[in-house]
Amino acid sequence: TLSAPSWRAAGLSRAEWVEATMPRWFELVEPVSDGVTAATSAALRKQMGELGPGAFGDAAPPGLPPGFDPAQMLEQWAPMLGNLSRQMFAAQLGQAVGTLAAEVVTGTEVGLPITEPGVVALLPGNVHAMAEALEIDEAQVRLYLAVREAARIRLFSEVPWLGPQLLAAVAEYARNITIDTDAIESALTSVDPSDPEALRTALQGNLFTPSPTPAQQVALGRLETFLALAEGWVDHVTERTTVRHLPQSAALAETIRRRRVGGAAERTFAGLVGLELRPRRLRDAANLWAALEDAGGASLRDGRWAHPDLAPTAADLDDPIGYVERATGRAAEPGTEESLGVDLDTVLKGILEEAERSGTAGGEAPGGQPGDPGEEPGDDAR
Repeated sequence: TLSAPSWRAAGLSRAEWVEATMPRWFELVEPVSDGVTAATSAALRKQMGELGPGAFGDAAPPGLPPGFDPAQMLEQWAPMLGNLSRQMFAAQLGQAVGTLAAEVVTGTEVGLPITEPGVVALLPGNVHAMAEALEIDEAQVRLYLAVREAARIRLFSEVPWLGPQLLAAVAEYARNITIDTDAIESALTSVDPSDPEALRTALQGNLFTPSPTPAQQVALGRLETFLALAEGWVDHVTERTTVRHLPQSAALAETIRRRRVGGAAERTFAGLVGLELRPRRLRDAANLWAALEDAGGASLRDGRWAHPDLAPTAADLDDPIGYVERATGRAAEPGTEESLGVDLDTVLKGILEEAERSGTAGGEAPGGQPGDPGEEPGDDAR
């Protein structure tokens, strides 16, 4: 029931996807970049300060004045060292995003609004590679992925608070990251501070080890919940749309689920900000959306996006039936036989049975043609 936004379709090469998404990537990792830069400068200042004036003694390099103070030299180099550190992190970001570009098949497959609003984008080269690997007709793969991307773009467009909440949770996590200063100091011990290229090489590796703080744990929980809700909704509406028309929709849905676990997006975020970008409660979220639709149709399901206070929480994913009852106004009185007898498997039984009846070869429902009104398959409820 979410309105279709003003949108356009686009086929992107890998380089075009990198160019289109890089501004958002920079925004997401900027807090970490600032932290690495500050930690690197502090480590250098500490090491130079320990040397003190006359540290080189008789072995001072030619041209250095008597009583040369390395710490003073460092202060003169501070702006250059800061730039080197930022360039190092930018190079690491570019390498990570370039690797990600070789695997993503749609513009926002990572689950975040990192492309221009309203653009439904596919990467045809990567789509072709996926179809070949799966040995599925490429037209089916392309259409299935286009439906998923269109659903996600519609969600981000018509639920204006969702995208900012996701990005804010990533930024909050990155802002509170702890830089491993010991690793940086160790790397700089064997480096000639007067050689900028040696410094850049030493800092090129992953020299920070995040230690989750309480603030990060809160941000991570919020991020995982919103990711699960968004991707669970996309999974559900995509299945509802494609199961009647694409014979291989179930196989493609399973492929998408597997790509999420240990996939390129997760590895990229883990390397850049120490964050596992994984919607751990995705199946619970998909079941919840299916239960909402079963109880009150698509209008009840999609209406829960109207405001952040209406959207399910992590606690609601633990108790989807209670959430559905509250959403429909049919919650039982606490302590009654009705409330005590509610069981998730029983409530979802009808959804599962309908999915089995609809999941025939070719996507045709028994006794009807593909696309008959009233069909309510729900593979995600499994």
